[in-house]
Amino acid sequence: MTVIRGTLIQCRFAVRLTLRASLLLLLVAPALQADLHYVEPDSKTGTSAAVIVGDQPLVHTTQVLPPAFGSPEFEADSNKQVRQVLDRLDRLLRTAASGLDCTVKLNIYVAERRIIAQVQNELARQFSDEHKPAVAFIVTPLPNSDALVAIDAVATTKSDSGRAVRISRLSKNQEADAADHVVSIVPAGSRIYVSGQATQSESLAEATRGTLEQLHETLKFLGRRPDDILQVKCFLQPMAQADVVQAEIQRFFGTRPVPPVSLVEWQSSATVPIEIELVAFGGSNRTGPVVEYLTPPDMKASPVFSRVARINHSKSIYVSGLYPAEESNETIPEVEQLFNSLQRILKKSNSDLRHLVKATYYVSADHTSKSLNELRPKYYDPARPPAASKAKVADVGQRGAGITLDMIAVPAVGPELSEYGPAEFGHGLSKEDAAAGWISLFDGQTTHGWTGASVKDGLLSGGRTNSQFQAFEVRAKSKTRDLLRIGKVFFPVDGDFTAKIEAGSKAAPQAISLGSKLQIEQLAVRPIQMKPIYDGSDISAWKAINREGIPDERRPKWSVSEGVIRAVGGPGCLEYQGGEFGDFVLQLDVRTRVRHANGGVFFRAIRGDFMNGYEAQLFNRSENGDPSRPAQWSTGGIDDRQNARRMVSRDGEFFRMTIIANGPHIATWVNGHQQVDWTDTRELDDNARKGRREKPGAIQLQAHDPDTDVEFRRISIGAF
Repeated sequence: MTVIRGTLIQCRFAVRLTLRASLLLLLVAPALQADLHYVEPDSKTGTSAAVIVGDQPLVHTTQVLPPAFGSPEFEADSNKQVRQVLDRLDRLLRTAASGLDCTVKLNIYVAERRIIAQVQNELARQFSDEHKPAVAFIVTPLPNSDALVAIDAVATTKSDSGRAVRISRLSKNQEADAADHVVSIVPAGSRIYVSGQATQSESLAEATRGTLEQLHETLKFLGRRPDDILQVKCFLQPMAQADVVQAEIQRFFGTRPVPPVSLVEWQSSATVPIEIELVAFGGSNRTGPVVEYLTPPDMKASPVFSRVARINHSKSIYVSGLYPAEESNETIPEVEQLFNSLQRILKKSNSDLRHLVKATYYVSADHTSKSLNELRPKYYDPARPPAASKAKVADVGQRGAGITLDMIAVPAVGPELSEYGPAEFGHGLSKEDAAAGWISLFDGQTTHGWTGASVKDGLLSGGRTNSQFQAFEVRAKSKTRDLLRIGKVFFPVDGDFTAKIEAGSKAAPQAISLGSKLQIEQLAVRPIQMKPIYDGSDISAWKAINREGIPDERRPKWSVSEGVIRAVGGPGCLEYQGGEFGDFVLQLDVRTRVRHANGGVFFRAIRGDFMNGYEAQLFNRSENGDPSRPAQWSTGGIDDRQNARRMVSRDGEFFRMTIIANGPHIATWVNGHQQVDWTDTRELDDNARKGRREKPGAIQLQAHDPDTDVEFRRISIGAF
């Protein structure tokens, strides 16, 4: 896999040569640090197959054109126009604290196919370092009939518009004929992609007006306003009447600033002369799943495209325009070739077809358009198709091709596509073992969780566990023969060993000790005779506890479906009413449904109080994508007390958590891997937030904040 990770890529701003400049001026400006990753960067074209950008402020630009005929800077030469447009785009971006070196995606519109090679040559010169944006080409007449190339861009910025979209433009003093070149600055938060919409009319003006009003209704459904629009793209015919469309857009926005607009000529019926799609800011309150696929109430849902796709919180993946192979391939139709390429690039970007957000299909042949319609159901989950527009154009930009794809996605949340790699499990345990409740008492490398033990060549010798156990199964694999002691009972061990310790026996609750000559490769236990405290059908034994003063709309929503308790939003908690527990073993399954969701499991908590107890943390995050460097209070850690050793669980996948409390000693396991081995030495206190609490307390499930989306199931406890 070829991925260049640029977690701290610097965007450098520089004054570039214009055609009238005779000297190269250098401008030193503050650097912008952006979370960017480049997939398959190509130095020959100056582009990447995809660019992954963090959840951060972005800018969208208008379709930037070269100087018009009659301007002193007008050039008829296409090579010179390419450089002019890139220079203008850079100056426009710099009005928004950005620049060409901050671009994530370039959409490049050329009047003739031959110009694409010229643009690629210039991009290779321009982006000669590690920064290489995703790029899509389309052949179309342009609003300025003398223009041969135009570009719009998405870029990172060090400017933050606060909680609303801000429009910036080149002034007439900067470039008199480019005063309509604008850029929108959008803060980090939710982004909305609205599929192309159209209303029927043979009048281009009436069709534009009606479509804009229809889009306005869609925005109302989403709780947004025209001020939230980041970018508008219009597919119209003929381009010679672009001024009609632009006038209607100006009328729609009235005295408000007009956001960036891009225009593409398409081929359509006389009664549908225009289709318009848009991107909008969805607000900074980012609850819910990573992506939502929505249908306004007055529209019909489709299994192959969503009317609206909304990113609530996620990195974004901008994919370069895709083409079929230039060589003839009669065995694989070109649409299938494109989707095969798309799947390959998405996989390298930690994504998949279920996490596409926006698709733009440009087709130039009827048979290709038909093939696309027939094949999309094969590739898309009908509950999760991307927002989309399909435009028939005269030329898609590659000889012999009848289609090109322009896509946006988000990273998938799941065990195989996580940015941290697949989930991990305790030493000697399979995924099935961990799901069944087995926990490893030896990690294969250290004496973590033991006193008086030693490790040599991956073998554990001597010592005893710091945790105590009551009713459980035990299994071991040894290299030597000696005794294993559980409580007051001694077991001879030689090779593979299994035993079952029943509740109430003289062997429990006690630690496990190893004879001095016993060398253990693997050692694991599984708690048994546990009492379910959530039976998978209802939550009648549980009570919501909310923080005082929190309005209803900020309180978490608790629901039960298919044996799972789900918490969305927060802060708040759900408290078990069936008893209090002091010394115990607790096991439950947890799934964080969105990336870096935050939650917790409280124990020995003050009954009826708002989360005052010990908290086993739920937060699947590590530093720089390295699971060996878990973020502070990562999953399995005891919040504010003891951090987890390693991030082994992954968002989007159920993991098994085990908590054992014996007096002042607390231990946790995630997927059978021990995370915490901690003894609380503070002074006694009824509130475990303030001191050591050993007396029984409540069990609570935590919903941490508005972005929480966490599920719990199979909750059981064994009291000592």
